[in-house]
Amino acid sequence: MVAGLAVQRVWAAHKRDYAMAELPAGKCVSAPGEYEKLTWLVQHTKPADFLFDAAWPGAYIPLD
Repeated sequence: MVAGLAVQRVWAAHKRDYAMAELPAGKCVSAPGEYEKLTWLVQHTKPADFLFDAAWPGAYIPLD
């Protein structure tokens, strides 16, 4: 069961669609939903702007 789950997770990770975004801290590859959020934030903020995103703290590092 564990081996089957491992194979499924690897297969799902390779078959998932990803999008690449140019962000202030560099290039970032993410899922389409996260890509839309990051590109919207890049268009509406600049580095050093105040941003509070407690639900998804992974946005802080790529946005610099």
